[in-house]
Amino acid sequence: MKKIVCLSVLLLLSNCTVINRPLCGHKNPAEAFPKCHPEAHPATWPSSDNTPLPYIAKLPKDNVHPKAVVILVPGWDGTLCDYKELTDHLTRHGYAVYGSELRGQTYDPKWSRRGNIKNWHPWVQDLKAFTKWVRKNHPDMPVFYHGQSMGCVISLATIADSTKFEWPAGVILQSPAIGMMPEKESGIQNFIATLIGWIRPLHILLMDKLKMELTGDNNWDYAWMKSDDRLHRGYSLRFMKETLGMGHKARLTSHNVPVPVLALAGGKDRIAKGIGPGGSLYCYMCSGLHAADVKKIYYPEGRHLLVAGNVKQDGELLKHRVLQDITNWLDSH
Repeated sequence: MKKIVCLSVLLLLSNCTVINRPLCGHKNPAEAFPKCHPEAHPATWPSSDNTPLPYIAKLPKDNVHPKAVVILVPGWDGTLCDYKELTDHLTRHGYAVYGSELRGQTYDPKWSRRGNIKNWHPWVQDLKAFTKWVRKNHPDMPVFYHGQSMGCVISLATIADSTKFEWPAGVILQSPAIGMMPEKESGIQNFIATLIGWIRPLHILLMDKLKMELTGDNNWDYAWMKSDDRLHRGYSLRFMKETLGMGHKARLTSHNVPVPVLALAGGKDRIAKGIGPGGSLYCYMCSGLHAADVKKIYYPEGRHLLVAGNVKQDGELLKHRVLQDITNWLDSH
C-alpha cells in the first residue's frame, strides 16, 4: 500500500508547472552542460543488436601512449557531455576515455524506445559488446569502468554477467544508485509496471519540486535540468521497473565484487540517499559493498554530481579533489 501511495504522489507531482528559476551565472544552460549530439560526438558504433549508438573516444594529447582505458557509463538521463571535466582530466593524466550513450535515453536513435525500454538486459549486452570493441582498438591494455549513479548499476550487472576474462581491471562507482535498489524483486512493482507501465512521470519537475540538489550550485542544477540532453517528456514506469530489476542483480553482485573497486559518495546526495527501497547510500557504502580490493571515499559536502558545480570542502573545490582521487586510484592499479 505504501508503494502505491508513493506512486500516486509521484504522478501528481509530475503534473506540476514548469521549472521557473532565475539563471544567475549562465546566459543559457548550454554554458554548463553543452548539447552533446551530434556536434560533440557524431560517430556511432554497432551496439549488441547493431543499433548505431553515439560514442566518444578521447586519447591523451601529444600522442602519449595511454596508461589504460576508462569506459564511461552514464547515469539515468545522463549523457557523455556531463563528464567533460572528468574526460579532460583523465586524458591530461595519460588515460584514454571511451563511452557510449545509453539506449532508451535521449540519444537512442530509435525514438520510440527513448524513455521506454522494455528489458534491462540490452544495457548489459551493450556494455559487454562496447568493452570488447574498445579492446580491439587497445589490445593488452587495462580497461576500467567508471559508472555514475545508474551507470554503477549497469557496470556491476555487466561484471556479474561476464566471465573472468571479460572483467574490467577495476570499476569506479561514483554516487552509486545501488543503495536505492531492492534486495528482492517486487511482485507489486512488476504488476504496476504491467498495468500502467506506459505512464511517464516527468522526473525533471519532480526533482525540482523535491529540491533534489544535483551539484549544490543552483545555476548548475538549473542548467542540467534545462539542457536539451535531458529527456523532458519523462521515463515510463516500465523503464523504472526494468532499472530496478537490473539493480537487484547489481545489488547482489555488490556483496562480493570480483574486481578492484573505488566507491565515491557525497554526504548531501539526496537522490541516492535514503529514498529507495534498499536503504541509504551511506548504509550501502558502509555495509552493502564488499570486494577483496575496495576503497571507499565519502565527501561530506558532496552532492549527486560530484564532478560538477563549485562546492568547496576544506577550502578547495570538491570536484578537484574527486578528480585527483580518481587518477590516484587508477595510477595505483
